[in-house]
Amino acid sequence: MPVAGTTWGKVEKEYRPWRVRGRGALLVLIGGLSAFVGYAVFVLWMPASAERYDDYRAASTCAGPLRAENDCLRTVPLRVDGIERRGKGARHLTATMTEAPFWSYRTDFGDPGPLVRDLGKGDEITGTTWRGDLVAVARGEVRQHTSDEPRDEPQPQAALGTYASLLAGLLLVRGADHLVRPRRHPRFPTRRLALGVGAVAGVVGILAVWTGVVWWLTPPLILLTAAPLVYLILNWDTPQKRAPIVGSGTLPPS
Repeated sequence: MPVAGTTWGKVEKEYRPWRVRGRGALLVLIGGLSAFVGYAVFVLWMPASAERYDDYRAASTCAGPLRAENDCLRTVPLRVDGIERRGKGARHLTATMTEAPFWSYRTDFGDPGPLVRDLGKGDEITGTTWRGDLVAVARGEVRQHTSDEPRDEPQPQAALGTYASLLAGLLLVRGADHLVRPRRHPRFPTRRLALGVGAVAGVVGILAVWTGVVWWLTPPLILLTAAPLVYLILNWDTPQKRAPIVGSGTLPPS
């Protein structure tokens, strides 16, 4: 038989308002950080990336002396120092110029083809540099772009900013509720909502890049896709009747 004053088979934790307020303060802090991330993505990161891409597209071929931060495209001869495998298909390349000033470049490739998979230590290639970064490598007619090349792919950035903003709203509301009303709150699926909406944002961001959807459609697509999932999560746990307290004159269902 359960102890008097407890539910059947469970001992309820002692209620302490300071614990509720502490949890609320933590939620508000994390929510504030998420809000800052959303602001930084939309106001700082995305405009800077767009400006960098525009500068790269407008860059002309270098005509003057070689400098590390030339704002133009320069072709340089390189010798491969080494190639490392990093994950499925990813490669990390280190190469050094075969002419003065013999600078070394390090860059990554998300895909091993069509050139990097066939390269080995000591192979001579031609590199294209811009603002001190190696943006492409070539050998003969085969050319491959590096991960350092500016790209017009703001959809993942918009997905990240949207998710950070949604997460901030969820955590700030929950945290404020805990601070204003430091009482025993019913169980709420905060973690499942955060993980579920995050997964939706990631998938939508990737699909938007693959399909070429304009970036400003990414936030509404995330909202439309996540809405049914949020509804399912909020209604996943059907409310169960609490077992009666001993001494209430009723017995639990058999």
